[in-house]
Amino acid sequence: MNIIEAVKTRRSIKKFDPNHTLSETQKREFMELALLSPTAYHIQPNRFLIIEDKALREEIRQFAWDQPQITDSSLLLVLCADLNAWHADNVKKSWQSTDDGVKQWILDHVKEDFENNPQHQRDEALRSISIAAGQIMITARAMGLDSCAIGGFDYNDVARLINLPENYVIGMLLPIGKRIGDPYARHDMIAYDEAVKINRF
Repeated sequence: MNIIEAVKTRRSIKKFDPNHTLSETQKREFMELALLSPTAYHIQPNRFLIIEDKALREEIRQFAWDQPQITDSSLLLVLCADLNAWHADNVKKSWQSTDDGVKQWILDHVKEDFENNPQHQRDEALRSISIAAGQIMITARAMGLDSCAIGGFDYNDVARLINLPENYVIGMLLPIGKRIGDPYARHDMIAYDEAVKINRF
């Protein structure tokens, strides 16, 4: 499937085949593609948690309005980000093969943008998660799979269940798998001219 077809046919799927599985090789390939999503200054704050434990999935489902995608999907991801990814030691890992001049320029600008600015730290983390989520969903569709981004859950309870580190933030849950049946017809889209403006609103 080409990328344009994947974008056009991607839907939020609620019913997955609970018997469909992905091999460890498929999961690894999938997650390596997810890691290629872009991030500001290449600081790579995204952290992807794969939930394989069935009992844990059941617990998470109870804090997610009992949505069946949580337990029935082939792969359940919790998309998170490290709010401290901008710290110098972390940034150096992302730029370790770069010459010292460029590395120092990056370190200086990252510090200037992020230090003493917790709102920007959180905003950038959530932007990175969102970019990754879009890339993951299109990748899934291109591989003949489907997905459903979920924001409807109790973040605090899920954070407790997965032992979320204090400096991490959860962006969304993302089940991926094989759809059962056809999705509902696509809802009405707002008019192009309402959504797209030129230069100024």
